[in-house]
Amino acid sequence: MNLVISSHGEEVSLMPSALQAAVDAVPSHDLSFTRALKLDGEVVANVGIIERWGGVARVWAWIEPEAKAHALSLTRLCKKELLYFERYFKRIEVEIPVDDAVGIAWIEVLGFHREAKMKCYGLGGEGDYYLYARFRNGSI
Repeated sequence: MNLVISSHGEEVSLMPSALQAAVDAVPSHDLSFTRALKLDGEVVANVGIIERWGGVARVWAWIEPEAKAHALSLTRLCKKELLYFERYFKRIEVEIPVDDAVGIAWIEVLGFHREAKMKCYGLGGEGDYYLYARFRNGSI
């Protein structure tokens, strides 16, 4: 099994015993990013952040079930990136479907707090979502 983190066009190949060291070595160079996590050459997760306006950013994630075996490494990578970006943003937001219990648990582990329920927020006005946010230094 070969696990790879792809960042800024470079790929870092990971073996399970070296995951944390490789996560620590992935650089962040700008105020937005996308990271692809590959398992045996197949992308199993993408995570990213983009600035919405001054001081506010939005994060997103697409995660396949195959990435579940590496959830701890993915969580560590995301926590590291969030800490980096908190230097530049006072508020980081994420929207998540109300029926995504696993996703909700994960973003709460990442330090996000639920702020609101948004009715008819999904594509075409279908589905309800929660708005979560986290703030610099954990302040609310």
